[in-house]
Amino acid sequence: MRTIPFSLTGQPAITLPAGFDNGLPLSIQLAARIGDEDLLCAAAHAFEQATDHATRPPFILAENTPRGVSQRFATGPRTDG
Repeated sequence: MRTIPFSLTGQPAITLPAGFDNGLPLSIQLAARIGDEDLLCAAAHAFEQATDHATRPPFILAENTPRGVSQRFATGPRTDG
């Protein structure tokens, strides 16, 4: 994600999955002051516990699959975790 400004200044930053919009993944980025890694990790953990941030759509319907996408990825529920 776009953590470069924080990396250049030495600030801790984390990007978390934040769900989906029209089947596309969304994310949220959190940053903290230098030395506040514990606070950043606690905030990220609280976000994960309070939301269904990583819930994936159960499957993509084959008739809506874009041309060229393997049917293996478009015909059933995800079983990879």
